[in-house]
Amino acid sequence: EFYMKRVGLLRGVAEVESEDDPVARTGSARDRLAQIRKSVLDLLVEQARCYQALLPQLASHGILLAAWDELTEAQRDEASRFFDRNVSPALTPLGLDPAHPFPFMSNLSTNWGFILCNPDTEEYVPVRVKIPTMLPSWIPLKADAAPGERRFLRLEDLIRHSADKLFP
Repeated sequence: EFYMKRVGLLRGVAEVESEDDPVARTGSARDRLAQIRKSVLDLLVEQARCYQALLPQLASHGILLAAWDELTEAQRDEASRFFDRNVSPALTPLGLDPAHPFPFMSNLSTNWGFILCNPDTEEYVPVRVKIPTMLPSWIPLKADAAPGERRFLRLEDLIRHSADKLFP
């Protein structure tokens, strides 16, 4: 709510406020936006630190959050089959062109953007893929798992490494 409403309103005010405005001298919208940005960046650094500290603790309990390049061939095959059966049917790539202007993106939704090149015309086409919330954020992988170990792959990682299947 804070970003969607309040920061959005501040951005609108910052676009139209004048440096000569006496109200702006007491603290302009641009100044407040800069303060918010600094605070958010500090929070993101802290969030990343906490996440990195959490990974070894999860691993000590047999929960491994893996990146694509950390997977074995069998795990990649399992992930690829999961993509084919569960993820690909739920994705709808939407090309953008003059006949199809930029689509509405709902709040709090995850979208991926791709830029494709038509090999016949050498024209670039931007494409948007909305990630449905019904899909799990983490994909469990059972292949090559040691006893007591559970390995997970991020959905975003799977989509990125399967983009060639979306756009053959």
